[in-house]
Amino acid sequence: YLIHDIYEAFPEFRTIVHASHIRSWLGVPLIVRNQVIGLLAIDSRETNHFTDDNAELATAFAGQVAIAIENTRLFEEVQQLAITDGLTGLFNRRHFFKLAKSEFERARRYKRRLSVMIFDIDHFKKVNDAYGHPVGDQVLRALAALCKEKLREADPLARYGGEEFALLLPRTSLGEA
Repeated sequence: YLIHDIYEAFPEFRTIVHASHIRSWLGVPLIVRNQVIGLLAIDSRETNHFTDDNAELATAFAGQVAIAIENTRLFEEVQQLAITDGLTGLFNRRHFFKLAKSEFERARRYKRRLSVMIFDIDHFKKVNDAYGHPVGDQVLRALAALCKEKLREADPLARYGGEEFALLLPRTSLGEA
């Protein structure tokens, strides 16, 4: 979208404090898979500053920016998937061990308390046998949500196994745990 004279197109721009210096404007949508994810906006203090060639160049650049943003988003998503359990959204066992090692070293170095808790759902097999795995999955998700709600943000919680969970409690004594 190319506006040669902002004041002519939008007279209110003359009164907007932070926009009063904008006289011409070029905007190109950032598009990924037919979805607009952002906008590349370029402005100038001069009227009629941008040409069709500028718009073409900005469009090509916007395409590259959109790809870079999408690649970053996908990389972050893959990173998150690599450390979380797909069903509960909790950390997975492998990531829990990595966190536990760091927390153990920190606790030892600074002579701080650290508790670890492992718990499971008693007779969980009976739930799956009686009501089916989809209901069992609901139980696991509900328990994970309840634990996240009740725990401190700094207490890493993981799905350790099928219906087993592990919890790190930094700076927490056995009695407090």
